[in-house]
Amino acid sequence: MRRRVLIGTPIGAALVAVAGTAAWWFWPPHVDRSLMAEAAPIIDRYLENRSAGLPGEISPPAGSSARWFCAERTIETRRRGTEVLVSLITDCREYARHGTELHYDSASQEPLLVTLDRASGRLVVRQVTAALEGAMFDPSLKRMFSRRAVRTYRLDDGPPSPDAEARRAFGLPSDAPVRSV
Repeated sequence: MRRRVLIGTPIGAALVAVAGTAAWWFWPPHVDRSLMAEAAPIIDRYLENRSAGLPGEISPPAGSSARWFCAERTIETRRRGTEVLVSLITDCREYARHGTELHYDSASQEPLLVTLDRASGRLVVRQVTAALEGAMFDPSLKRMFSRRAVRTYRLDDGPPSPDAEARRAFGLPSDAPVRSV
């Protein structure tokens, strides 16, 4: 009887340790929903304005203009002093209306780390760090994201496309065709 207790105790402890590690690894990274309710529109506006400065390839018809729209999926939020770090997957595209359909050409889908800070009581984007291409972004992701955020990024399908937002902004119906040109 005593031998079973002595053997069972280390085995039980090992099982608890393995289960705890597995639970930590598979538990999703933390996302502060109330913080993101405030931060998401600020990040979206910043990314769309930043993208607007990129050289676009689309040529809108006369009297029309091209605009950038972005969709984001938050992977993780972390606080570092007064700063807020937000790990994201983004999909930004430049759209132009052509009659009853949307065309897009320039596009970017990438993982980003957005650093925000509270200035005058409101959140302000201070820095946006993009993962460097190559090796599936691995070296950059390991520097930018937590381990669980890297794992979540690799398993994620990415954000929904910004097509619906662009249709609404251009006054098109929700089923208007969207074409890559």
